[in-house]
Amino acid sequence: MSLCVFWNRQSSLQSLEQLCSQLKDHQINICKQSLNERFNSNAVEFLKFCFRDFFKKKVSAINYKGTCIGKFSRIRINDSTSIILPEHFSSQYRGCGGGASTAGLKVQYSYNLRGEEDPVLEITNGRTPDSAWKTDPTYPNELRVADLGYFNLSNFSVIQSVKGYYLSRYRFDVKVYISKNGTLEELNLKKIISKMKTGKVIEMNVFLGIDQKLPTRLILEKVPPEVSSAKRRKLKKDKKKKREKISRERLSFCDVNAYITNTKNDMLPAKEVREIYSLRWQIELVFKSWKTIFNIDKVKKIKLERFECFFYGNLILILMLTKLTNIIKEYMWKNGKKELSNWKALVHLRDKSTELFYALLGTEKKLKLWLENISNWLITMCLKEPKKHRKTPQTIISNLGLT
Repeated sequence: MSLCVFWNRQSSLQSLEQLCSQLKDHQINICKQSLNERFNSNAVEFLKFCFRDFFKKKVSAINYKGTCIGKFSRIRINDSTSIILPEHFSSQYRGCGGGASTAGLKVQYSYNLRGEEDPVLEITNGRTPDSAWKTDPTYPNELRVADLGYFNLSNFSVIQSVKGYYLSRYRFDVKVYISKNGTLEELNLKKIISKMKTGKVIEMNVFLGIDQKLPTRLILEKVPPEVSSAKRRKLKKDKKKKREKISRERLSFCDVNAYITNTKNDMLPAKEVREIYSLRWQIELVFKSWKTIFNIDKVKKIKLERFECFFYGNLILILMLTKLTNIIKEYMWKNGKKELSNWKALVHLRDKSTELFYALLGTEKKLKLWLENISNWLITMCLKEPKKHRKTPQTIISNLGLT
């Protein structure tokens, strides 16, 4: 377990000889044949058990009291990241095929931006759509923020039924209706958008779906020409990669940012919607750190059990270090309004993972000393650098009254 969790920097890319040499540095002598035999189904199940048990204890320990601090009790972000795998893994992890690999997996991730509880994480096949993922329960006065992959009118209805809130981009192909004289009429969005000027924001109370007729707020924001052009280029690139056609109407819809939400205007004014939705990019940075710092997407052609051992070991380490980062981050904000850079902190903690391993094996006093030293270093060296004319995520959350 120590090899797969604490000593696994690029271990899934290393040869068996290199792994044996690495173990020898820790006074463990083993030949490559014996090591290879230890990467078996029992080892995989053990690491899966440790991973799931970690989550079971953490999630069950959450004591949600439902107290509404600020406008929302919490802001929970949902997203996923895909990892392409070697073709010979396709029987266990089915990929999307087409222009992509026939083997792949997807990591579903959900976490509270306030950082006061542990994230929810699940592994699925690469071809499982995000909208089919059953997320953790929504609580009253909670705001759910997700991208178009999770667009599902039935899920939005469930969130609303428990007095929760959602914020999502509007999906172009969903019918929009407006109430006129007691009847519902289909809305011509193309006509409305063509009359909007750059920077203009409008909102309407509408109903979504041919069958569902979900009542919601629709917010439209006309973007500058350079932004709409960039959106079209990205859309064309994505469709080409997936070998899909794209309509003129869909391309013209790139002229606006379109959002839906069931929040009231006094809770979330239309002009603030884009700023709040931008918080979703924090999870993109999380995925980027997984792939850049922890190399979770770097997979060479090895046997399945060896890959799974290192994959689940990596996830255990990531979640452990993320939890430590969040604790220090919350302390810094409450005691000086200083914001910790998650990226800088994780880079440093990843390099110190071997030290953490031996600290955990030592006495309580030794572990406490290590945690104090590492915390002081992070507080001094890993501050987030503010960017001109751009609010940091913690500032946005603070303005919502969530800290």
